[in-house]
Amino acid sequence: MPSASASQIPPKTWVIIPVHNRREMTLGCLGHLKTTEVLQQVTAVIVDDGSTDGTAAAVQEAYPDCVLLRGDGNLWWTGAIALGMKHAMANDAQCVVWLNDDCRPAPDALTGLARFAVEHQTAASGVTRNPHFTRSWYGGFRIGISGLQLVEFDDSTSQPIPCDAFGGNFVAIAPECIKACGYPEAKSFPHHCGDVSYTMKIARQHGPIFMLPQCIAEDKQPVDGTYRASLLRSQTPVWPWLKNAFFGGPRSSMGASFWHIHWRMLGPWGVLVAAGKASRLLAIAAIRLTLPYPIRRSLFS
Repeated sequence: MPSASASQIPPKTWVIIPVHNRREMTLGCLGHLKTTEVLQQVTAVIVDDGSTDGTAAAVQEAYPDCVLLRGDGNLWWTGAIALGMKHAMANDAQCVVWLNDDCRPAPDALTGLARFAVEHQTAASGVTRNPHFTRSWYGGFRIGISGLQLVEFDDSTSQPIPCDAFGGNFVAIAPECIKACGYPEAKSFPHHCGDVSYTMKIARQHGPIFMLPQCIAEDKQPVDGTYRASLLRSQTPVWPWLKNAFFGGPRSSMGASFWHIHWRMLGPWGVLVAAGKASRLLAIAAIRLTLPYPIRRSLFS
């Protein structure tokens, strides 16, 4: 899509940034938005969910024009996003942007995303890339027989791509979507899948949603190698890994939200799909407990 300057960001655009105990990451995000002349054109809302590392005070000192909303540590991602959205809509926002504090949008990316969402009265996702990867790390999803499938594309793709749901790293939402669909479901999806459930609702109840391949953000989240390594070859201790996956609270990748979103996507079939994924994870854990690392490394290279 055509390039646009930061001065063309739609008026009354509010950028919601949920944060928790990542002071330097949060300040880095705001610094990047200022350097790219975005912060001067939008209302930035920092939703600090009970940080204990001085995030709120540091934001107030360095960026006093930002709106600071506070939680007690129980908002999680979805609750923080919903709180920020409600505040923005109460102040007549004409576009709401979700932005995680580890994302650094390219200079024209937020402009392009917000303009597309407003002009088409829809939701639009950018593409968040991690420098350690060659494909999009977060962006749009399609829902297939096996559940969520990351939308793939090549670097020459410039046209908006229809999607069924988004990851929530870098998303713009027109107010028409919010008026039609309400706010993200913090009770049902407090953290994991809160982004997918809400954007899927927009796609199903309001109209088509799109990923814009040319609206890119860089993911600054540190990578420790666990994403790139095969789970079968990982040296991460098995029991903490399983506990976090199944019983890790709202952040758990296979907790209640995991089962709920599969039901929401695919009905009874979705529960079977979820059970299959959980079974595969348990099978991997059994192999890792049975076979020493050197053998796994040679067998699953």
